[in-house]
Amino acid sequence: MARKMGPDVAFTRSSSLRASLMVAVAAFLAPIALLLALFVQEQQKAIDFARAEIRGVNMAKAIHEAGLSLSEAIYQSETTGALTSQLFSAVTDLKRAQAQYGQSFGTEALVDQVSADLLQISASGRADIGPVNTIRTKLRSLNVQVGDASNLILDPELDSYYLMDLLIVRFPETSAILNAKAAALGFFKSADKSQVTTDGHELLRLGGGYRVAISQLEDSAASALRHSHNSARLGIFQNEFAETIRTLDRLDIYTRRLSDQDEPFNNQVAVALEWQARKQLHDVTMIAADELKELLEARIVRLETARNRSLLATLVLFGVALVFVFAFLRRRVTQPLTILTQTADQFAAGDLSAATPLQDRADEVGALARAFERLRLEAMGRIEAESERARAVAANKAKSAFLAMMSHEFRTPLNAVIGYAEILEEDLQGKNLEQSRNDAARIRSAGTHLLGVINQVLDLSKIEAGSMETEAIAYSPAEILQEVGDTIRPILEARGNVLALQAAPIEEAWGDPTRLRQCLYNLAANAAKFTDHGVVSLSVHKRDQVLVFQVKDTGIGMSADQIDRIFEPFVQGDDSTTRKFGGTGLGLAITRKLARLMGGDVSVTSQEHVGSSFELTILHRMPHGDEARTPAEKPPTLTDGADDYGLDLVDVA
Repeated sequence: MARKMGPDVAFTRSSSLRASLMVAVAAFLAPIALLLALFVQEQQKAIDFARAEIRGVNMAKAIHEAGLSLSEAIYQSETTGALTSQLFSAVTDLKRAQAQYGQSFGTEALVDQVSADLLQISASGRADIGPVNTIRTKLRSLNVQVGDASNLILDPELDSYYLMDLLIVRFPETSAILNAKAAALGFFKSADKSQVTTDGHELLRLGGGYRVAISQLEDSAASALRHSHNSARLGIFQNEFAETIRTLDRLDIYTRRLSDQDEPFNNQVAVALEWQARKQLHDVTMIAADELKELLEARIVRLETARNRSLLATLVLFGVALVFVFAFLRRRVTQPLTILTQTADQFAAGDLSAATPLQDRADEVGALARAFERLRLEAMGRIEAESERARAVAANKAKSAFLAMMSHEFRTPLNAVIGYAEILEEDLQGKNLEQSRNDAARIRSAGTHLLGVINQVLDLSKIEAGSMETEAIAYSPAEILQEVGDTIRPILEARGNVLALQAAPIEEAWGDPTRLRQCLYNLAANAAKFTDHGVVSLSVHKRDQVLVFQVKDTGIGMSADQIDRIFEPFVQGDDSTTRKFGGTGLGLAITRKLARLMGGDVSVTSQEHVGSSFELTILHRMPHGDEARTPAEKPPTLTDGADDYGLDLVDVA
């Protein structure tokens, strides 16, 4: 029902208000959530960056361990004459580190090359300085690649940056100086000097580079110590670094004395000094690597803690905000909306007796309550109007039903009056009672006219009451047209008109010929009545699934305003038409209603002083058999009800 839609719409508005408030809260919290997400994302990037650095440190330690194992193997070879199994362990440790840490560094190919070279030296039983330095060069390249790929070279914090510089840059540079010195010492070791690519002055040329490397190493170590926060490890690192510098200096002094020929070459002394320098450099490298790893792990813990605290603080903020919002919504929105929802339910159930609460509030809820109240008042008005309309419709139906039911009571005595007038008129024929015959003819004419009016009123009442039905039987449209023409011919001749009939060849039709004949008669009789010394034409043809009957005349015609009103009951073109031509104004109204009952309609075109053209359409084949409507009784004629008086009357309609 229409009156039940208003509260539903209002309830929808209340739900929309609640949703809008939730959207506003979400819009307020969304930027905070976005900033938090960006912060957490940056924290996670820093954590992943530090984790990659730790993997790089572990890989670098394995590389340095492999270098130490190679140096130890050479030392053992020089002192005992045989290589140890240390090289096999170095290869195993290096490959394990590659599998565990180096998958993202792209170092697999270089690790395989170094491992193969180490195994080749072990298998040959000899550790010549050339192949050894080649392996050391590859290890240094491996160290640089790890530093680049693991983000170590890009470390963002000073306390770890200088340790990274020692691990990735300065210690490998110092090792490179040692490698060059080891190669230069080969001149003194070789019995055949012509087979050696260096000379005795190479050590002097390396002295300058050595001092530069040591200076840079000391600067980086000092910076690392200055930014270190671990006092215990600081002391260990200082002691080990100082001892490393001393061992390097001892080797440098020995090589300079060899170059100056101040001391004869002693292979055992040279090998021992080199081994001590490499071992000490390795030890301090491991200390720096462990310190760097701890700093990175502490950084990760710090970043994770900051991230977690930020998340916790934001969640607490969100929780407090949501609690506040929900408390506000409950007090200011939810409870009032619940009251209004209950009111809407009462409205939907049809209870409009109580006024809407909360109308005195000055906020949106108050506006919504006042809208509810307007809906309630409008609904009450509509209900009252619908009640009045229902009473009027019921009264109209009762009137129409009464008139339809009174058909027999009206027609029977009228038929009797007309019948006796006809008998009287016949009895008076042949007698010189002209005045009496004229009186009887007037009685019959008046009764016939009154019966026609009553028939039209009753037909209209039947249609409006819904009791008018049509039947579906076979008939010939051409024959119907001919019958109507024959019926109106006397009227035409009385006014000096000519009748023209035109029927297209149409197969048998199914419908209600009685109602069709009535419709055509109304149209043709009107055309004859409003035409003087003109032409009235009747025609029929088929268009798609409908039959089209046309009634044209060359009479007085109609204006556009008259055309708009002629199909209304009890209405004619104007008052002058009624006075001049007579009639009740029901014929065209009944014709249109009957045409629509038969699946068609009636339309008209007209021009004043030129003529009119009416077009009647009905279905060519109306439903019949099981689908047909119940046949309606034949329209009342002059003979209806004659049996009640024992009369045998002729239908003149």
